Amino acid sequence: MAFAKFLVCEESNRWTVALRWGLARNHRQLVVAQSLDDCWQHLDLAPASFVVLELNESNLESIVERLQDVRSRFPLTRVAVTCDRPLASCQWLVREAGAVHVAVSTRDMSTIIRLAERHFDQVCRPLVGIRQSIWDRLPWRDT
Repeated sequence: MAFAKFLVCEESNRWTVALRWGLARNHRQLVVAQSLDDCWQHLDLAPASFVVLELNESNLESIVERLQDVRSRFPLTRVAVTCDRPLASCQWLVREAGAVHVAVSTRDMSTIIRLAERHFDQVCRPLVGIRQSIWDRLPWRDT
């Protein structure tokens, strides 16, 4: 059981293709969830995941509700949202609900990948004591 997964929940499959193409050099595996409920089952097992949700006209309300749910149930999880250009005006609503980024083009996957990698670097860092943590941040530690 992994502590953090890269989850994608979408209907169109085009965002997954773009993400896989961008992740090919990073060797990170995507987990594709078939529905929002399936995605939340994955989050129960991996509560520090990075999630990409596809927004469309039929799921706008449930996405906003789920984003608010993520804040309380999975505080280590980060969510990015993808949508087509006609729904770009909804980006401020989903950002306020908790999305870390909204992409309206598959060309914007590099930003989502960068955010995800930064997230994984932070949550997958090994636990060290306070002394070791301070020592690791000293400027002369490499000498």
